[in-house]
Amino acid sequence: MESLKSVLTHPSDFYLLLKLKIAAKQAEKNIPTEPNLRFCYAMLHKVSKSFSFVIQHLGNELRDAIAAKQAEKHIPTEPNLRFCYAMLHKVSKSFSFVIQHLGNELRHAVCIFYLVLRALDTIEDDTSIDIETKIPILIEFHRLIYNPDWHFECGTKQSKVLMDQFYNVSKAFLELNKSYQKVIEDTAMKMGVGMAKFIRNETVVEFMWTFQVDTINDYDEYCHYVAGLVGIGLSKLFHASGKEISLPDPISNSMGLFLQKANIIRDFHEDINEVPKPLIFWPRKIWSKYVNKVEDLRHKANSEKALECLNDMVTNALLHIEDCLKYMSDLRDPAIFRFCAIPQIMAIGTLALCYNNIKVFRGVVKMRRGLMAKVIDQTKTMADVYGAFYDFSFLLEFKIDSKDPNAKTTFSRIKAVQKICRDSGTIDKRESYIAINEPSNGPALVCIFYLVLRALDTIGMSFTSMHIHSEDDTSIDIETKIPILIEYHRLIYNPDWHFECGTKQSKVLMDQFYNVSKAFLELNKSYQKVIEDTAMKMGVGMAKFIRNEVETINDYDEYCHYAAGLVGLGLSKLFHVSGKEISLPDPISNSMGLFLQKANIIRDFHEDINEVPKPLIFWPREIWSKYVNKVEDLRHKANSEKALECLNDMVTNALIHIEDCLKYMSDLRDPAIFRFCAIPQIMAIGTLALCYNNIKVFRGVVKMRRGWNTLVPRKVNVFIWRALNGRIPVRNELDKKGIDMDSVLCPCCENALESVDHSLVLCEKATYIWERIFDWWGIVLVDAFTIKDILHHSGGSSLGKEAEVLWHAVLLVAVYFIWKSRNMKVFKGKMENGSKLFKDIQLKAFEWISRRSKRWNLQWEIWLERPFNCPQIGADGLMAKVIDRTKTMADVYGAFYDFSFLLESKIDSKDPNAKTTFSRIKAVQKICRDSGTIDKRESYIAIEEPSNGPALVALLIVILAILYAYLRADRAT
Repeated sequence: MESLKSVLTHPSDFYLLLKLKIAAKQAEKNIPTEPNLRFCYAMLHKVSKSFSFVIQHLGNELRDAIAAKQAEKHIPTEPNLRFCYAMLHKVSKSFSFVIQHLGNELRHAVCIFYLVLRALDTIEDDTSIDIETKIPILIEFHRLIYNPDWHFECGTKQSKVLMDQFYNVSKAFLELNKSYQKVIEDTAMKMGVGMAKFIRNETVVEFMWTFQVDTINDYDEYCHYVAGLVGIGLSKLFHASGKEISLPDPISNSMGLFLQKANIIRDFHEDINEVPKPLIFWPRKIWSKYVNKVEDLRHKANSEKALECLNDMVTNALLHIEDCLKYMSDLRDPAIFRFCAIPQIMAIGTLALCYNNIKVFRGVVKMRRGLMAKVIDQTKTMADVYGAFYDFSFLLEFKIDSKDPNAKTTFSRIKAVQKICRDSGTIDKRESYIAINEPSNGPALVCIFYLVLRALDTIGMSFTSMHIHSEDDTSIDIETKIPILIEYHRLIYNPDWHFECGTKQSKVLMDQFYNVSKAFLELNKSYQKVIEDTAMKMGVGMAKFIRNEVETINDYDEYCHYAAGLVGLGLSKLFHVSGKEISLPDPISNSMGLFLQKANIIRDFHEDINEVPKPLIFWPREIWSKYVNKVEDLRHKANSEKALECLNDMVTNALIHIEDCLKYMSDLRDPAIFRFCAIPQIMAIGTLALCYNNIKVFRGVVKMRRGWNTLVPRKVNVFIWRALNGRIPVRNELDKKGIDMDSVLCPCCENALESVDHSLVLCEKATYIWERIFDWWGIVLVDAFTIKDILHHSGGSSLGKEAEVLWHAVLLVAVYFIWKSRNMKVFKGKMENGSKLFKDIQLKAFEWISRRSKRWNLQWEIWLERPFNCPQIGADGLMAKVIDRTKTMADVYGAFYDFSFLLESKIDSKDPNAKTTFSRIKAVQKICRDSGTIDKRESYIAIEEPSNGPALVALLIVILAILYAYLRADRAT
């Protein structure tokens, strides 16, 4: 049932699991006919299914493509070998699976090597054997394997079968090449001595002898004997086969230690509950820092200490990763590479799952089968290994609790691993191993992320110092505000929490914030962690800047980091955790936020400086003080020249981040995420180009108050006027006037009181229409709660002056028809279909606009597709063009090139920052040109003016005529 649930949760696993199952069946066909090897492979499959399974994919890749009958030609016919392969398949399916593709001679050696050591391990683990009997067998075991009749009664299940018929393994061993025999004997001897040493060190726990490891050196030594020697032995077998060079013992040892430590961590619960005696492999040196007795780690009362101990153990295991990556990168044979790499990836995956996971003490934590199948299927080259280690190390990093006593050490070791992976230059443009496969919730996820941060901003930075930023709500005193900001990341987990602050839509958000919290709590834990971490850092930053002015450029960058850079960082982590993007470096993610924030701060100067009751001043004193004594003086006409110099200085500062932004966007893989990130960035560079050297920044953007729109009938304008003034007969208003109503609920949805705003904006039918219309025009609809929000939505201004008139007309038509549809329900009892209503709005808007003005040569096909692309709308539809055209990185390079050219054309050589501005622009243009994508395309900034071609030709003719007459007169004289 659990497997079915896993597949339903991760449907992409189904194909891989099916592929894995087929491969496992194919592996069974490859079991040798020789009885001893057949026994070995069968036992391997039984005692270690994962290893038996993985081993099948090693070696000759051609075997995957040929028929089963052809594959049978490679199966040994000797009875002993066939028995060993059968046993290998039984005791370890994964090992049996991977081993099949090794060359025949090496494959037989590795199969027997595994079974010999598995038998030795079975003797050691059997707690029913008394020490006086066990130790001599362990010490002499390397000689016993030469006895073709020796066997021993111990073990359970498949391991018992292996030990009862071990003589088959011995016979197969005696048929190996002497060089292989020597490696196996030497390894068994050292391992047996090591096991005997640690058995002698057993101590009494609760009147029973049990195995314990004291120091970390003991831990490493034990892991060396039981696994490091395996790594060294395998390296010697590979070298003896002639397929690999001789690799150093230390890194071969680390390969075994890393696997063993991952297993010891994962199997704590199983080992501590071993009957009749517990097995304690965790070193006393570690666990004694957290509890008095190792068994106490199981108790719920010690959960916090148990997690700290667990994280300490994982951190210790991370030490070996660098050696493991070095070892695997030195392998040459593809089959041997896969044989070694797949278990290592599963080990780092296991550690990532176990880290900070209390389930380790309640049961066994294992990678789901679908993920194991993915590892087996995808691991073919060292690039795959670097990618997997990078992904799993990121998952592990993501789970680090800053309060954990080993957090810094864990973090530094993970960063070292990530650096090695990044430096390989192979981790980009690949599918992530740790994708969270859930029903698509991308838009909802980003929406929740935005609302959580918007609420924080609403509480936010109430700067009460003189002259300084008063943020969204100045009504909250600092003593109340700071604790909320600092604790906010915890408050979002409270499904009942809300807070009275803010104005307009922000007040609605804060009053009903519990809805956001409930949606947040339904997200995957990984997403919650990103949002929580971002909110925590942003809250701390806001608390810091409450009493501080933005003095220096460093202050300015720090403020922008808290206000927007952290948003960029958070989004990058959400994209990565979703599995759709690789993990992008923090500095360039930060720059994405800083560039947008600085463009907005520059553009909004006039609005911010005139904020009531206190001005908002985000421009750093270090910049504006070079030009004026008080920042407010920038508004005065007498200071226009200095104001422009200051403005250009601010723009030049913002240009620093473009290179990082282009790098970030070029690394994105998912088309939807790419557009989500790219469009605001293009609008930011466009904003800077328009603001540069533009005195209007200090005068404000003049917005005409919405009057009557001549493109729609007078009855529509009259209705809109009445709606804006609350003078249409909605049920709630009629009830307030004493008119007896059967119901005051909305007649369309019957879910809420019918008010003007509900009927025209918030009702389900109205919401559907607005979503369709905004999507039709390519404008993002956010925070629309009233009819005024819709009609004055800032997205329309991005279309340009001419297209905005059309947009406004469409909005008026939509409001009018939504009301008509409501009346049809009230008076005729008919509920009009939403899709039909939307089409009627498109048609009627087209008809009314076409009849009332010939200024636009509207075409029906273009109108339905993208109305702002209709001919003769002109260059003012620039932002609409950005939204419509931005689909690839080539579009981004083109836009940045065009807008940087526009900005360059406005540089005044007398400006004190002209040289710096020019050099930064040229750097941007070079990046765009070097991309090789900016030629043969339509420019974003083409100046579309009334054609003056004929006038130019006429003027040229006149000039040529005068020149000709002059030349004739000169020749005549």
